[in-house]
Amino acid sequence: MVNQKIAAFLSKTQYCILLLLLFLMPFSRQAIPPLIIAWIIVWSFNGNLRENILAVFKSKIGILPVLFYFLHVIGMFYTSNQPEGRFDLEVKLSLFLFPLLMFGSASFIKEKLHSFLWCFVISNFVSSLISFVVVIPKISSQYYLYNDFTMFLHPTYGAMYVLFSISILVYFLFENKIPAWKNNISASLMKWLMLSLIAFFSVIVFLYSSRAGLITGIAILFVSAAFFLYRKKINLFIKILTIIGILSIIVFIVNQNRRFVIFSKFLQSNSEVNYQVNENVSVRYMVVVETINLIQENFWTGVGTGDVKDVLVERYKLKGFKEAEKQNMNPHNQFLETTLGLGIISGLLLLVLTMMPLAAGIKHGNILLIFFSIIIIVNFTFECMFDTQAGVIFFAIFYSLLSSVKATPKINY
Repeated sequence: MVNQKIAAFLSKTQYCILLLLLFLMPFSRQAIPPLIIAWIIVWSFNGNLRENILAVFKSKIGILPVLFYFLHVIGMFYTSNQPEGRFDLEVKLSLFLFPLLMFGSASFIKEKLHSFLWCFVISNFVSSLISFVVVIPKISSQYYLYNDFTMFLHPTYGAMYVLFSISILVYFLFENKIPAWKNNISASLMKWLMLSLIAFFSVIVFLYSSRAGLITGIAILFVSAAFFLYRKKINLFIKILTIIGILSIIVFIVNQNRRFVIFSKFLQSNSEVNYQVNENVSVRYMVVVETINLIQENFWTGVGTGDVKDVLVERYKLKGFKEAEKQNMNPHNQFLETTLGLGIISGLLLLVLTMMPLAAGIKHGNILLIFFSIIIIVNFTFECMFDTQAGVIFFAIFYSLLSSVKATPKINY
């Protein structure tokens, strides 16, 4: 057993490591693995190691990411591309580690949950402000920035991080968890600062011009409005004005964003898809179609952990999808990629992983869990999030963080 002074020191060290990890997420991929290693070392010395490990296995929601990771390990037994498979296991390792670390440290995480959430918000504010200042000269000439606005993260992941920051702030406002810092900033002033920060983050999401980000933002806007209108006793006229305002925002976003315009034209087109053209929408559509065909051919077990890209490229060659072959395109859909790689059972498990927070959020009226699930579902639909460290870390850390604590009765699963 560890004495109280050492235990307090180890808990404080874990707290500082997690704060630093959350702050660096939008900035530096290279700093994340050393911090995780440091956390594992400190966690392993924190006494009751057996109980800490067993904690995740006692939770139905906590064990799911661990099972999902072990399905990838099993997929290594029948994959042909072993190096790619090992790399895939390395990228997804956080799905196994974070549930162990979080559920084995639930007591101090529960106590400091709001500090962790605020740290992530502040980090995204700093990274967004830096990006915003750098691209100010471009704003007058174009709304569509996408890669031009990216300094630290791919636009899709940058928008996802910022949208979750908005979600955290909305959650704090709805639950009236507004801090008054050291008596220098009143709760009333802090509320206006939080609202201003939400407005700033909304502009950042628009400038990222990520389709997934904009769709997620619209969904969050709808859910927030629904919560607000449900909780507040206001007259019908105000409710109608709110709905009209939301619809106006949606129309503006769709009309001003070039990527939505292209997507709309593609849906309206009756012409056959030209496989040779360099148009992302049409190419992605055909990639999705062929991914579904491959899933049907490998329905139960998939093609193996490391073989997804190889079988897709072979199919691109067979079908003459030159642009997809040149770009080595993935399906841009995590549900499809997982099902293709590991079969229908893994695909269904991934679906359960995304729906559990949503179901818990609806059951307990917790808007943060609902927002998190919306963000994950939309981004899984448009991106293979688990192919990148930015996507895996985001899902693993916040899934585990929100699942391992009972900060309020409304987060109690």
